[in-house]
Amino acid sequence: MSVIDPQSLARALGGEARGNEIRCPGPGHSAKDRSLSITVDPGAPGGFLVYSFAGDDPILCKDYVRQKAGLDPFKPSNQNNKRPSPAASKGPRLIDKVFEYKDEGGALLYQVVKYNPKDFRQRRPDGKGGWIWSLGEKRRVLYRLPEILQYPSGTVFVCEGEKDADRVASLEHCATTVASGKWTDDCVKPLAGRDIIILQDNDDAGAKKALAAAQALHGVAKTIRVVLLPDLKSGGDVSDWLDADPQRADKLVNVCFDVDEWAPSTDGESSDKATALTLHSARASSFEMKAIQWLWPGRYALGKLGLLVGLPDEGKGQVFCDMAARVTQGWDWPCGEGKAPKGNVILLTAEDDINDTIVPRLVAAGADLDSIEIVKMVQDSKKERMFSLVTDLSLLFEKIKRVGDVKLVQIDPITAYLGNAKGKIDSFRTTDVRSVLAPVVDFAADLRVAVVGIMHFNKKTDVDNALLRISDSLAFGATARHVYAVVDDAENDRKLLVKAKNNLAAAGNKALAYHFGGREVGKDPESGETIFAPHILWENEHVEVTASEAMRANANKSSPSARDEAKKFLTDILANGPMLQSEIQDAAQGNGIAKRTLERAKRELDITAEKNGQWYWRLPDAAKVKVATN
Repeated sequence: MSVIDPQSLARALGGEARGNEIRCPGPGHSAKDRSLSITVDPGAPGGFLVYSFAGDDPILCKDYVRQKAGLDPFKPSNQNNKRPSPAASKGPRLIDKVFEYKDEGGALLYQVVKYNPKDFRQRRPDGKGGWIWSLGEKRRVLYRLPEILQYPSGTVFVCEGEKDADRVASLEHCATTVASGKWTDDCVKPLAGRDIIILQDNDDAGAKKALAAAQALHGVAKTIRVVLLPDLKSGGDVSDWLDADPQRADKLVNVCFDVDEWAPSTDGESSDKATALTLHSARASSFEMKAIQWLWPGRYALGKLGLLVGLPDEGKGQVFCDMAARVTQGWDWPCGEGKAPKGNVILLTAEDDINDTIVPRLVAAGADLDSIEIVKMVQDSKKERMFSLVTDLSLLFEKIKRVGDVKLVQIDPITAYLGNAKGKIDSFRTTDVRSVLAPVVDFAADLRVAVVGIMHFNKKTDVDNALLRISDSLAFGATARHVYAVVDDAENDRKLLVKAKNNLAAAGNKALAYHFGGREVGKDPESGETIFAPHILWENEHVEVTASEAMRANANKSSPSARDEAKKFLTDILANGPMLQSEIQDAAQGNGIAKRTLERAKRELDITAEKNGQWYWRLPDAAKVKVATN
């Protein structure tokens, strides 16, 4: 057996080799994909080992690599010791069936080729009368797409393969599938608002593919039913079920609609439960390094969580509107800091009225309103409720996918969206905050969008560290990769945008200064009154000042006493019942309250300490609290 050269094989596969390790596109994946890992090992069967991070069939992957290496198809070791049968030695595989994938106008995009003995490959026209035996970055669409579009309100049967889709379509139903089980946006969008019936094959692979289809279509389709047909033989599909009894063709629709609608699991477990756990890992050398992509160069990055913090009335909301305008228009950032990537913006806002405040400010900033999606409420059964980062992140994920080309998600303020089905997440508890923000961090990375949330300062004006001024838990500032603060610069009659934290940008990152302007943005449709709205006016030069320097200069001498602030803090944090002493002390530190001040406030409020395994603090009766805090 000849020894495989990793560099040559990597070039043939469109990937990269580091030593004997190769990362490259898997079969049927785009040229940018690196889901297939290959280890060249002369001692392994065939001279190499493969692993697909995308979950592709290992035999298919081996044959794909062997074909690129100019070798014969893979034969499992238990077959290598057998004498080839006469049939096997007659020649190459024969094409059994060709399934064509066409665009909306009926033009051929690519084909799935079925062989005998059973095997599948994909190919696309090369424009010269021949074929390219991979899809590369070719647009993925639904099978039988033109037929699906002819009946925009028709129920659609989603099958595991093209053969089954053709069989169901022969019964005058809308039926489809997707090549290799890959659900892209172009596959999902034509099924929006439809009743969907997913016909599951009766095996483990069928269950996984049906679940993947349901998850891809959830929130897009009108209804989804995942149907395992009754009395379907093990390993069987809908074609087998129909073949078993000719009368079943007339019963298919009724059988499917008797199944309850599918909904995602609410207990945190997938309905597809793995029988064993596998730890996947890879050498650091096998990962491709990537440059950070910036929304606002040096300040807010795509794929990361950032915060904009400060006191009320300093312009946080208007900076948000300015950012949204620059992204939706693709405008330059102030002071020559680069150009915003043009795209859509998702806005969640809970503090200002949308009609008389948010939209006028967006217009004043010059935003493209058609490129801004404002999230209002979540329809939950028969009622509406606030969006929650705890329970509704998947809905936001689907919304971003449907809107498309989203660059920025803005949340004002982030603490308003910490609710869950059973109550409120405690924003003073580090563990609670991290449990909410960790999925948000992953969400931003998966979608490559910048997520920026607004947070308020506490009232500890004697603290000049902006991270310690963020209200509630220290975990907010710790989890975010970028934190910028807006601070009043009264001496110069302006506001400052200063860096509190930026883990990804180079040192320097100077402050920006801004003022407020105003302009006419429209007329009230009922009264005819002229509507004016404020907007940000950036100064042309950076300001040489740090966050600490700006905050010291802005210290408010008339702030409430430290003990009054501590008492207010304790009444707020204990309003819903007893709480662990250690958690109260951590939250107090996050609000800039000294331990001695906290103890004095505790005594003045007659707060009791009780030990039940650990020490808890409890407020006295409401009358005492009222007297103590007035």
